[in-house]
Amino acid sequence: MASLKLQHLTLSGLRADSTPIDWELPARTFAAVTAPDGSGTALLRAIAGLEPVAGGEIVLGDRAVQSLPAAERGIAFVGRGGGLFPALSVAQNIALGLHTRAFRATPKAERAKRVVQAAELTGVAALLDRRAAALNPLESLRVALARAIVGQPQLVLLDEPLAALPAAERDAARVELMRLQQRLPMGFLGAFTEVADALAVAGQVALLHGGALLQHGTPAALYHTPASLTVAAALATGRPGLNAFRGRLRASEKTGGWSFQESGDGTLTFPVTPRPALEPRLGQEIVAGLFPERLSLASASVVSGSLPALIDAVEPRGGETWLHAHTGSHPFIARIPGSADRAEAGHRAVLGFDPASVLFFDPERGQRL
Repeated sequence: MASLKLQHLTLSGLRADSTPIDWELPARTFAAVTAPDGSGTALLRAIAGLEPVAGGEIVLGDRAVQSLPAAERGIAFVGRGGGLFPALSVAQNIALGLHTRAFRATPKAERAKRVVQAAELTGVAALLDRRAAALNPLESLRVALARAIVGQPQLVLLDEPLAALPAAERDAARVELMRLQQRLPMGFLGAFTEVADALAVAGQVALLHGGALLQHGTPAALYHTPASLTVAAALATGRPGLNAFRGRLRASEKTGGWSFQESGDGTLTFPVTPRPALEPRLGQEIVAGLFPERLSLASASVVSGSLPALIDAVEPRGGETWLHAHTGSHPFIARIPGSADRAEAGHRAVLGFDPASVLFFDPERGQRL
């Protein structure tokens, strides 16, 4: 219903030199912040008005709300675990979302109607008379969502909404969250410690560390063009991440062409298309990054973008196979579709890749070049 803009926002309790947050989300967006150190929760609490900010603005629609009390911001906050009152019924818990100034004069019958509508949207209409203490974790989440949306806020904040769920229910809950947000005229912003959850549910994701914004964008943009090695490592939770090879960029005196040569025994070498941003790095140490899924088992005829390697282990993963291997002094992982029958542990293999898919990073700061 309203866009959200964080303008030069600094959270309280951080170092004075922390980088301010600038992030803009269109109306009706499902967005997520993910931060292993828990600073995503701190950001949500600041947006909700539950914690003060050290500086900057929080703009919801056309209103700067950072100085407003939480109750006047038009924001609903779903705390970790849902925050239900166990002695109250489901209907009574949902109705608490209507205890705001906007609904103070609403007739009782209309309030009851809104409670039923919110319960139907979240799939708990059959549980309205049940006490909250008798709910399982997934039902509690659904009731907390109903309480959040019943007052028709402009934005719903979700603090670790999946954290209390058993692993078997997390996938279904992610789908429920996405479907619910798509049916409502309001945006959702969730904080997730698990990067995989954030990437799965949100169209826009921000990666935080220590309250500083490292990178934001679509899940595909974050994964395929990480701003730094730190971002690439954070996004690899639960799956093989970016393979990093240290080496040097070299220019041929004869042809003028560029190439990358791995440090150590130089086993890995491949051509590099000249780029202005990389020219100052010629002859210097650099980090080449290659995604595991960009590698494939190649024939001996492949010469451009080939990686001779010793296979250390073959790990079947259902629809794909992970090959653990090394070249020179660098271990790496390749994700091969199917069973990869041609690969055997203890044997050598040639893995092919497109040199244009390689990313380059500063070896000291870790920033993508």
